[in-house]
Amino acid sequence: MLVPPASHHRQQAMKKLAVAILSLAAVPAFNAHAEAFLGVAGGASQWPSATCPGAGSCDRRDGVWSVRAGYMFLPYVGIEARYVDLGKAKSSVTSTTSEGDFSADTTFKATGAGVGVVFAAPLMENFALTGVVGAARMKTSLDTPDVSFPAAEGTVTQIGFHADQTKTNPYYGVGVDYRFAPNLSVGVEATRYRVTLGGSDDVDAFTASLTYHFR
Repeated sequence: MLVPPASHHRQQAMKKLAVAILSLAAVPAFNAHAEAFLGVAGGASQWPSATCPGAGSCDRRDGVWSVRAGYMFLPYVGIEARYVDLGKAKSSVTSTTSEGDFSADTTFKATGAGVGVVFAAPLMENFALTGVVGAARMKTSLDTPDVSFPAAEGTVTQIGFHADQTKTNPYYGVGVDYRFAPNLSVGVEATRYRVTLGGSDDVDAFTASLTYHFR
């Protein structure tokens, strides 16, 4: 069916007006969800068994803390930047000589910063299932201090050792977030970071967080 020229122009004008109205209506809806955020988190880290020697004492758990900032472009998708301190893994090996026993201690630690993509899927009112995947440039260090021990000719000092390596590796995590106020939320997250010193291994972090949302 052909449309007369006048009716055609009117229909085109109405379509353009409708598109403009819908566009204006969509802007507040988008801005209502788009928001920046800033958060702090703290908890516990679990280092891999590779940080422990075959014999001796070992403590693979330590405190962990992180800060992060980001922006949610859409209700469920955003980006973040974070800094994390994974704490330390400490081990000690006791050796026996004819003059007595002495202990050699070893400490691993890792810190770094990364960027990632953030996901947030609503579970129920004020609750969201969260996820993050990104890449972090982590510096991993190994330290063994000087050790002095008795020997037949007197006291012998074993010189300590330090090594570190910085490498960019992936990190990813899942959690739950609860918005208890318009600008504040609390959450928990389990995150896995890859650290490298010679070989590579994973360090797990379990944290609770407080986040401020700029609306």
